[in-house]
Amino acid sequence: MTPDIHRVTRLHVVPSSRPGEAESVLSTIREWLAHYRIEPLQRTHQHGHHELVWADEVNFDLWPNLDCSVPCSSLIGEYVVHKTAPLCQVPVELSAGLCEPLEDNVVIHLPWPNGPPCGTGVPEQGYLKSPLLDHYRDSSLARFHRHYYAEKPHGPDLWEGTYDQIQPALLPACVAVLLKKNAQQLCQWNALQHLTRSLLALGWHPRHIAGIIWSHWARDFPARYADPLLQADHLVRSGTGFLLRRIDRLSNFDCDSVRAAGICPPNPCCPVDLATLRQQLIDDAY
Repeated sequence: MTPDIHRVTRLHVVPSSRPGEAESVLSTIREWLAHYRIEPLQRTHQHGHHELVWADEVNFDLWPNLDCSVPCSSLIGEYVVHKTAPLCQVPVELSAGLCEPLEDNVVIHLPWPNGPPCGTGVPEQGYLKSPLLDHYRDSSLARFHRHYYAEKPHGPDLWEGTYDQIQPALLPACVAVLLKKNAQQLCQWNALQHLTRSLLALGWHPRHIAGIIWSHWARDFPARYADPLLQADHLVRSGTGFLLRRIDRLSNFDCDSVRAAGICPPNPCCPVDLATLRQQLIDDAY
């Protein structure tokens, strides 16, 4: 990939209703980055959302042999979250791509990759001057990323015979409802996180979970997603990484929470319950 100084790494911190918590999280992230000689620009956007941003000196494909273009900045941002979220002194939740603020907890959010170019004043720290990239490459997260991208999702010409053949009767009702045509909830983080968790517990490879989402977004919401596969990859890869690296504590992954979120349909008939799926995820991750 051609070097591009306009690439930036971005992290968002969305405040909770309790004063001072977001500032504590920001301080934790900034202190951790300082050890790598990275001093991000901090911005505050509408509704008080905070952004940490720094420019990459270079941007390239980490694994060109996998025949996929993965923004380096996106993977590095994910690595920073993995390292800093456990250090935070206040409760945090995590999200990727689609952000849904919570009153109870601060949200550390990984925005979509390939965001707008960096503007004036964004520090160009550059990974060539820092051991951050090397530490990422040697991490268990990077090993998971290689596993993730080694699998190829089914392309549009195969959707009818693959992803469209999923049998709703074999899924919990709160998962089957998300795979209906034009399911608006498939554009919400909490529902997509629920879908990802559930299908992982049922044995799906995460890249094919992204493929399922891609197939729905591309056909049902073509104007909403500029690059539906790249975006589905970002969301599922990040969500799976949170889980496998023990950062996702499976909050709200139970029938009462799913019912309260409006994902569970009336009078559900489920061949497998969420308690079983939750235990499967715990066994796999821990």
